[in-house]
Amino acid sequence: MEYKLITHIDRINFFSEKFISYYTKFFDKQEFLFLINEKNSTNLKQYLKLKNFNEDNFKVIKKNELGKGKVVTLQNEIQKNLLKENYIVVYADIDELIYHPNLKKYIEDTNENLYCPIGIEIIQDYDENFLDEDLPILEQRNKYRKNINWKSKVCILKKEFKWTGGRHNKKNIIIDNNLFLIDIGKICSKIYKENNIYNKSFYTSVTGRYTLIDDNSINLEFDKFRKNLDELKNLDIIKNFF
Repeated sequence: MEYKLITHIDRINFFSEKFISYYTKFFDKQEFLFLINEKNSTNLKQYLKLKNFNEDNFKVIKKNELGKGKVVTLQNEIQKNLLKENYIVVYADIDELIYHPNLKKYIEDTNENLYCPIGIEIIQDYDENFLDEDLPILEQRNKYRKNINWKSKVCILKKEFKWTGGRHNKKNIIIDNNLFLIDIGKICSKIYKENNIYNKSFYTSVTGRYTLIDDNSINLEFDKFRKNLDELKNLDIIKNFF
C-alpha cells in the first residue's frame, strides 16, 4: 500500500518543524505532499529541500484567504486524483498530529475505507508557561480538551469522500476510538500571537480568531477552550510520545 500525506504550508515555524519531525516517524519522505503557498514558495522550497524533500513533494498553490474554507475544492480534487492512483490519502493541517502507535499497520489491518479519529486539542492552561520549542511537548503540557464535533475529521481515506470547508463534515461516519487527531494550534499563546501577526501581513482576508494579536483578546479566545480540561496523563496511548 502506498500513502500520500498532504498538508498546506505557508510559513516556517514551530508547526512546520513539529509536523515534519512527527510524521517522519511514520511516513517516508516520498510519501509527503506539501501544498505550498505561492507567495512564499521560494523560501518554503529551500526550507523543505534542506529537510531532504524534493520537487516531487511540492505543489504550489494560490491561497489569499485564511480560515475561509476556500481551498477545499482543490483538496477534493487532489484527493480524488490520488485515490485513482491507488494511494491511501492522509490529510492533516500543519498543526494537526494524527496518532496511533502503529499508524500504518492499523490502517492496513482494519477493513475501513474512511477513518475519523477522536479530535482533541492540547491547550496552554493558566498555570503553564510559554512553550520551549526545543523541549518535548508533554514535558510542558498536560491539559487537553476533547472536541469531537469540530476537531474530529475524516482525514484518512481509501475511497473518495467530499470534504466541505475546513474538512469538518463527517455525517454518518463513525469516529474511531483507536485514533487521535491532536490539534496543537493553541498549545502556546505566544506562538499563537506570532502566527496571527504573520497572518495579517500575509493574507488579504483572515477569519477573526486568526487576527488576534493583543494578549487580552488571545487570553479570552483561549478561555473558550479551557473549561473542563482533562489531563493528558490519563490518555495512556499518547503519553510521553510528543
